[in-house]
Amino acid sequence: MGYDDYRVCETIGKGGRGTVYLAKRKLAVGKHGQSTGAARYVAIKRLPRLGPTADPSVNHQLWTGEVDMLRACRHTHILRLHEAFASPSYYYLVTDFADGGKKKAQ
Repeated sequence: MGYDDYRVCETIGKGGRGTVYLAKRKLAVGKHGQSTGAARYVAIKRLPRLGPTADPSVNHQLWTGEVDMLRACRHTHILRLHEAFASPSYYYLVTDFADGGKKKAQ
């Protein structure tokens, strides 16, 4: 999976380390034309590889630390990490989207 597997709907936040988008996972289609999963709303956090420090190895450590922390956390009050991936310019974290139940899988 990667960024192209999602349709970005809107920007929901910006901060010192990156931008968070509301997105919807595109439906995957199996070889017989059947859907392989339900579309759902997610939050995608996009972090530039060139920030927040000038040292790319430190930036990579910050991202992998956040990924490891989210993977280790299992609690109803902590958003679940669905996947993490990188492009040449950005790091991405895909988590549950929580807005009080206004958005629902369709």
